[in-house]
Amino acid sequence: MWAYNITRRACLALAIVSAQASYAEEMVAETLATPQQERISDTVINRDLNTFKVAQERIAKLNNNGTEAENYYLVKAQAWLDFAMHEYYENDRSPVIENALAQAYMLIKQMEAADSQISMDTTVIPESVRLREDLWKIAAQLKQHQGFACAAAPIAEMEVRLVWAGHEHQELGWRHAREHFAAAERLAKKAQKLADNCFCPPEEKPCPMLVAEATPKVEQPKEALAVDNKPL
Repeated sequence: MWAYNITRRACLALAIVSAQASYAEEMVAETLATPQQERISDTVINRDLNTFKVAQERIAKLNNNGTEAENYYLVKAQAWLDFAMHEYYENDRSPVIENALAQAYMLIKQMEAADSQISMDTTVIPESVRLREDLWKIAAQLKQHQGFACAAAPIAEMEVRLVWAGHEHQELGWRHAREHFAAAERLAKKAQKLADNCFCPPEEKPCPMLVAEATPKVEQPKEALAVDNKPL
């Protein structure tokens, strides 16, 4: 009986831990299940805002626990969360909020689990459309660049911006997507510059200053010096 009680308590403890870990995901699922027209009550709005708050707190905790602020996956999770929150405050009526939020939570969970096999692919959610293949190509090339470690943050943000731009384009046309395409262009230029000038591994930063070599002095032959020094 004693062994049975110990086993039962252990199982109960595991169940509690599991329930706590899935709490935020349940809130996301509940948000998904709530029709937009029913999201105007204080109770539902507070629940939605708490879902965003929990996600933000978990991202901050990852950083506090040692994940670098410019880590590719951390920046990407934050970008997805920013996308979801912006659309929420814009009263978007499509499922874009839940789908963007789900992408953020997926990355958060994988980082919390110290998953070393997190995919670097960027999902184009159903409420978006893939546009600007030139920028997607730049992102793919930069992820293979030897200086990727220095450019990870703007690359991650750029990819989510492209998804965001695709959503705005699909919903309201190019004029509404323009600012997001422009932001993606700026991020692409920034990432390229950072990657091209990344000379040291991140753990060795700051990199030593590159000092140009002094031009060696060319000594004249003694005979030439003697001739030059003769009085005229």
